Amino acid sequence: MTKERLKNVGITPEVWKELKLMTIEHDCTMTEAVADLLKIAREQKENDRAAKPAGRTRKKPGDEPG
Repeated sequence: MTKERLKNVGITPEVWKELKLMTIEHDCTMTEAVADLLKIAREQKENDRAAKPAGRTRKKPGDEPG
């Protein structure tokens, strides 16, 4: 992929190389590799959110109780 195209899609040449290696190792297309990475990222984000304790809401002066 040309450097101009890489710039347009917002990835560095290093990331491109890693994605290319993934496609070879997992015998998949670039689209499938990116989709898998996005799925993993979403799952990790959801797990991180679930692991955080719920914060208490601070009441502002003048707020009604309840």
